[in-house]
Amino acid sequence: MRRLIIKYFLWILFTIVLITLVCFIYQKNIKRNSKADIELLEEGSWRYIATKAVKRYVGKPLILPYSDSLNMTELDYHNMCDLPLKVVLYIDGDCSTCLLKIGFWKEFVSEMNKQKLFDFSVVVYAFSSFEENMRSYLKEEWNGLYQWQFDKNKSFITKNELYDIRLQTVLLDADNNVILIGDPLLNPTLRQLYSKTIKSLL
Repeated sequence: MRRLIIKYFLWILFTIVLITLVCFIYQKNIKRNSKADIELLEEGSWRYIATKAVKRYVGKPLILPYSDSLNMTELDYHNMCDLPLKVVLYIDGDCSTCLLKIGFWKEFVSEMNKQKLFDFSVVVYAFSSFEENMRSYLKEEWNGLYQWQFDKNKSFITKNELYDIRLQTVLLDADNNVILIGDPLLNPTLRQLYSKTIKSLL
């Protein structure tokens, strides 16, 4: 009888230890996974992406490829690259929202001109699966304002690794170093920053 009680007691003790151990491992695993999920969430946040982009691009030169001899001569291209201050943006014509950039920058340029700030330019790299339509659109909406190129191979994006749509607008100096990065169309605060920075540099 005594042996049976001891055996029963040991079995209960073993079960308690086993359950405690399993609970400890489970809780530890949950905490680790939760921490990983939080880190992943933070990495996907705009603040994280913007901070990383600033560290990677600001103060460093971007490549401005020559990709459209049909619309731009080599002389025009070199003149474009040598501009003292320029906004360079990429437009994907297959994205209807992206086409809003043209209207935004026309309005922005108009505001700057009213303040007699003429010494900067806005350069457009454009792509679309419907090349002729995109060319017609840009000729109608952008010709006579500033330079543009049809970027058939998306060279501006691939050479500079600007795959995030929110980072496909930059303010560059005469050496094509990045001063600001980010699309002000999507961010009113960034719009004010572009305006303030251009004014201060001119």
